[in-house]
Amino acid sequence: DFSAIAQRLYDPASTRADPSNPNLFVRDLFPGNIIPTSRLNKSDVAWAKAILPAPVVTGISGYNMRNAAPQSYPANNYSIRSDYYITQRDTAWFRYTWGTQHQTLPQALPGTYTRYEIPGSNLGSAFTHTFGANTLVTALFGRSSTYNHYKPFLSATDLLGPGYFSGIPNADVSNAPGVNVTGYFSTTRSAKDLGPDQSWQYRVDVSHNIGRHSLKFGGEIVRNPWYVLATNANLTFNSRQTADLNNL
Repeated sequence: DFSAIAQRLYDPASTRADPSNPNLFVRDLFPGNIIPTSRLNKSDVAWAKAILPAPVVTGISGYNMRNAAPQSYPANNYSIRSDYYITQRDTAWFRYTWGTQHQTLPQALPGTYTRYEIPGSNLGSAFTHTFGANTLVTALFGRSSTYNHYKPFLSATDLLGPGYFSGIPNADVSNAPGVNVTGYFSTTRSAKDLGPDQSWQYRVDVSHNIGRHSLKFGGEIVRNPWYVLATNANLTFNSRQTADLNNL
């Protein structure tokens, strides 16, 4: 029922060539600016009943919904390190750092949110050996690993199993597709598993002094495998579908 707004809605099913100008098209207005219930798509109605909140008075013109859900962003980081002097010529150190970030970010509508989980770790170690007063060899190893999982929640009601939205995969992300209604609200069903993003690093450095000259050389190997899995299912609606074709 759009009878309270100034924008006029036209019936897309009535689209036809303009008899006075074959290069233009005309449409009929919906009587009273109200779309008949018989024309409503059952999938969209089910989505609206499950997800759209009842209107409230916000005190702000043009807004009848408020999402007061908090945003949380707890993060924890830990690190340990050990240095070991083996002999007068040999030393070593070891370090391990890990942490977690779990963010809950509300979407536009109350009860909808996106959950982010980002665990990560880093390991590093080195061994140094001195060959006399002129030569030093250092071997290093490093490994980093991180994940970034973010998945949305739109509704506890299963809108995919009953077949309301045929063709949209029923993946383990949300029971409903994301919907964007231009000018009103937007929800997303975009989910991604970024990772594991791992880096393996091997390195050897050699330093040698000859009189007043210093020589340095070494080698390094870095292996960086990457994996990503993305699932997205969103529907977008725009006022152009019910607009005057000659005045978009």
